Amino acid sequence: MGNKICLDTDFLVDFLRDKKEEVDFIKKNETDKELATTYT
Repeated sequence: MGNKICLDTDFLVDFLRDKKEEVDFIKKNETDKELATTYT
């Protein structure tokens, strides 16, 4: 456990808007963590 990160909607919107902090976070964690989101 500890290798999963759940990304919330606010984070995803900022990432899609190419905000530096969110883009850097994805780059840092995309290879060694499992990134996920929820959906309904």
